[in-house]
Amino acid sequence: MNIKRPVMWMMVAFVLGEVAAYQMGMTVWFIIAAAFFLFHRKLCPMKHKAHSFSPAVIKTAEGRVDSDFQTDAERVWNWKDPMMCRVFLLFFCFLAGWGRMMVEMRPDALERMVTQKGGSAEVAVSGTLDSVSEKNGWCTMILTEVEVEDESVRKVLISCKRDLLEKYEEKVLPPCGSQIHLTGTAEFLEEARNPGQFSYRMYYRGLRIRNRVTADRIFISEGKSSPLRSQAECFRAYATAVFQEICDPEDAGIFQAILLGDKSGLSEELHERFQDNGIAHILAVSGLHVSLIGMSVYSALRFWGISYGWAGLGASALLTFYGFVTGFGASVFRAVFMVEVSCLAAYLGRSYDLLSALSLSLILQAWQSPYLLFSAGLQLSYGAVAAIGLETERLRKVGKKRKEREEEEQEKEKKKGYETFMLSSAIQLYTMPIQLYHYFTFPMLGIFLNLIVIPLLTYAAGSGLLALGIYSIAFVGGKIGGMGGGSSIAGVLSAFGGAASGISEIPEIFRIAASACTGPGHYIFQLYEWLCIQVERVPFHSIVAGRPEMWKIGVFYVALGIRYVWSVGEARDNLGRKGIFRFPKDWNAQGKNSVFIAVAVVFLVVQPVHGFQIWFLDVGQGDGVFLRTQDEAILSDCGSSQDKKIGKNVLEPFLKSQGIRTLDWILVSHADADHTNGIEWLLKEEADIRVRNLALPAAGKGQEAYKKMETLARKRGAEVYYLHRGETVRAKSLALRCLYPEAGEKPAEERNSHSLVFDVTYGKFSMLLTGDIGVEDEREILAMEEDKKGEKVTLLKAAHHGSNGSSSEEFLECFSPAFTVLSYGEGNTYGHPAPEAVERLEQTGTEIWRTADSGAVNVWTDGKRMYIKGYKKQDYGKERDKNR
Repeated sequence: MNIKRPVMWMMVAFVLGEVAAYQMGMTVWFIIAAAFFLFHRKLCPMKHKAHSFSPAVIKTAEGRVDSDFQTDAERVWNWKDPMMCRVFLLFFCFLAGWGRMMVEMRPDALERMVTQKGGSAEVAVSGTLDSVSEKNGWCTMILTEVEVEDESVRKVLISCKRDLLEKYEEKVLPPCGSQIHLTGTAEFLEEARNPGQFSYRMYYRGLRIRNRVTADRIFISEGKSSPLRSQAECFRAYATAVFQEICDPEDAGIFQAILLGDKSGLSEELHERFQDNGIAHILAVSGLHVSLIGMSVYSALRFWGISYGWAGLGASALLTFYGFVTGFGASVFRAVFMVEVSCLAAYLGRSYDLLSALSLSLILQAWQSPYLLFSAGLQLSYGAVAAIGLETERLRKVGKKRKEREEEEQEKEKKKGYETFMLSSAIQLYTMPIQLYHYFTFPMLGIFLNLIVIPLLTYAAGSGLLALGIYSIAFVGGKIGGMGGGSSIAGVLSAFGGAASGISEIPEIFRIAASACTGPGHYIFQLYEWLCIQVERVPFHSIVAGRPEMWKIGVFYVALGIRYVWSVGEARDNLGRKGIFRFPKDWNAQGKNSVFIAVAVVFLVVQPVHGFQIWFLDVGQGDGVFLRTQDEAILSDCGSSQDKKIGKNVLEPFLKSQGIRTLDWILVSHADADHTNGIEWLLKEEADIRVRNLALPAAGKGQEAYKKMETLARKRGAEVYYLHRGETVRAKSLALRCLYPEAGEKPAEERNSHSLVFDVTYGKFSMLLTGDIGVEDEREILAMEEDKKGEKVTLLKAAHHGSNGSSSEEFLECFSPAFTVLSYGEGNTYGHPAPEAVERLEQTGTEIWRTADSGAVNVWTDGKRMYIKGYKKQDYGKERDKNR
């Protein structure tokens, strides 16, 4: 039996090997050994040979050997068996992927140095400048061929203030290839410390960068760069200057994004709007357009009589140069590689297979940089093209069945629009798990919106290319005329580096013509934005489904595979070949697909909640607690004095990753910014998450800070309550009893004493949320809770981030918590937590969890048992039975 598309199966094995190494490390060897044993038993037949027999052995009339006949059996490798060879090839690919990832996971010299120094180290770094950008007064550089303390490192990310580049004028940056020498502080890149938070560490590892150095001194000298890379950088600078000259700023930003891969000019609002509606993919260099450019050049060269080989070589050379212009991202590399494989197939006279070319390109990228596998961009790019390839083949094979039926019934052939719709649906379906895993929402109308957006994008991009071409004709003509007719192409391209300064040299008629050519693109972009605004007015245009678990994603893709086999198998059966996994014959094709897809989608999207779950978010220096049961979702405080965008960076992605569409209650202990600025952002900016009720401390009623929050909440349609001791938050399965403060206002300068304190109970589990109360507030609580003394709590959220002015000995002895969570930021200026407060906590025997060490702390209980673990260090997870 032949395996169709062996390269695709080799890719699957290789990728699984890399993922297994990342997830399990050396543990995978146990799985390999078990698999080896099973395959050995399955693929190696028993070969029998006579060992000994007695003279009494006889044969019966039927030729059967008497049972006294003794044999030995051994398993023998049959290397001529094709199936065994294929299995071992896939096994080898799996091992290759595992080994490549294990090598990539080893720390480099700078990483070891930073680890030894406790997280940061003063270093001297030398290297070659690979790329540079500037934003908000800071320059970001990537260095290659790096030397750090006589040790070699592949790449390093450098951050420095623009003021350090004294020799370069404003808007002028060092050219790529320059030699950089600097001293500064090396540290690890930021990792995700909360569910849903973006991990810069994983992103930059995909670029093979492990550390960042913040420079305090920097020296730059001239160096040599690759001629191709240098010309590509010059052309990119030239094209950027052209678009900024002939377009308005918003259009220029979009053209730069879709043609040059530069998103620095995009407005944040536009990007978010396109992303929420499922069309953010157009704001990147499209593999579709790379393919169109390459195949157009190839077809033109063939039309002019150029041979297959030279035409393919010319198209490949142009696309390679364009790849360098755009930065050769994962999707661009995929598109360039696939076009080049297509040209090679035509030259060799072989048929081109999209899925095999796609698989080979992924093997190359995963080998070069294994961490790219975890990049959303790579996953979406390859997922979309795989969907096109698989769905095209499915439609083609099912079409054979339909063709026979139509010949019998004289029906008309389905229009091309049907296939276009099916391909768009397939892309959305195949990439749904990826979309949900990385962005947590799914645009319900994205299928229909992309039916309009994608075809028009070709004309929008074409208008930008045409405008650039017209401008370049005048510009290059002027340069050649100035240089003389013998100038080389390299010389002309080198002139592009100074294009920004000489951009006004072309005749005005060409500038007007180039600007006019961008008109179609301008109106298409306007149409995109208008369509997004209209879609946002439709109820349930986007669903917040949360991040699905990995095993659910696996089951979903297995279901899609079964659907594919069903469809193709039935088509084969109708053509007289054997079908497999068939539905009952009385079901029609649309019914089968619809039912199967609906079940798979519901399974992926629905995330049932069991028990009581608590998240103490790592917000830096601040507080943020999220409570959830099957019936309620409650947020108690969220703010930070270290991260001013805590709402956007932490709170919003966290809530969406949990699939939260409605917050039943927001509890604000008091109005300090390190408890509220995330909540204020949520009430102002995030329309996808509904807020039903807001609770504020009665002690602060009438003060400006609380009026502001009340106004924001009422604009969102939420009810506002001012709570004091004795009141209870209405919740179905939870009891939240307010212990403090007493009714009555307190001065604004005593804001910490406004703090709402809640006793939260769920079955036998109990927890205290304490805000920023001090010792005097704790004494008041003890005096009012005299009858509750001795009733120990399971979990305490330590007051005021572990300040020495809180967590008094009397308070801790009274409640004697089994576990305590300290929420604070590493390196905060307040000295939290105070050593004295930590010592008092330790004396009670409580188990202390720190957000600065563990990241977000997750607690789950069913009212009897309790589990607690840190998000950053998953191995801290433990089961607890200390519910008291």
